[in-house]
Amino acid sequence: MLLVRNIRLPLSCPDPDAEAAAQALHILRVPAHKAARCGVAKLSVDARHGKPVLVMEPVKGGSLVNLPEEAKKVLDDLHGGSPASYAIRFAAGFPGMMMVLSGMSDLEQMKDNLSYMRDFKPLNETELAAVNKVQEIFHKMNMIPCTACRYCVEGCPKQISIPDLFAIMNIKQLHHDWNADYYYEEVHTAPGRRASDCLKCGKCEKICPQHLPIRKLLEEVAKEFDKPEA
Repeated sequence: MLLVRNIRLPLSCPDPDAEAAAQALHILRVPAHKAARCGVAKLSVDARHGKPVLVMEPVKGGSLVNLPEEAKKVLDDLHGGSPASYAIRFAAGFPGMMMVLSGMSDLEQMKDNLSYMRDFKPLNETELAAVNKVQEIFHKMNMIPCTACRYCVEGCPKQISIPDLFAIMNIKQLHHDWNADYYYEEVHTAPGRRASDCLKCGKCEKICPQHLPIRKLLEEVAKEFDKPEA
């Protein structure tokens, strides 16, 4: 016999009968100045149902660890921890948070997480100001905030590798990496599976946890990489 003790639902489909809700939350989703005044839980689930929240993707699929140099320097100047520590403490610091789910790929990452979560302290005003600066740096770069969950790929009738194309676009924007064009042409696309092959059916946008305008973003990717031959 299977006994279900707790039901948890994404905030995209909150239910008053659920004990808690799961939310993808990271420093690029919520402005730090808003975090200082109130919490996502208060703005969403708590305000309607009074339910605690489980946070997913606090480090945005690991991408908030490898920061641009300008953003990395902002956090390094705090002399207080790893980039991941600020991202996870940011997410955990909201009122009503039950748990922060952090993916770890090695023992050192686990030790790092334990070092600041064992005796948890929310970000202070100085740290929140630094996070706000990091947000400003990222937003000026117009990065695509995809977490590479790949839900969109499963439902895409053309099987376009959407997260990989977004990652390539970000890499080119961030590092001006000339290899991005190679990876687009030779690794992550195939005939009928390029950004310009999108049917604009919208299935991807309905399932995206980040609520990204995927069809519009694929148009931008196509403009960058699917240029007509001269």
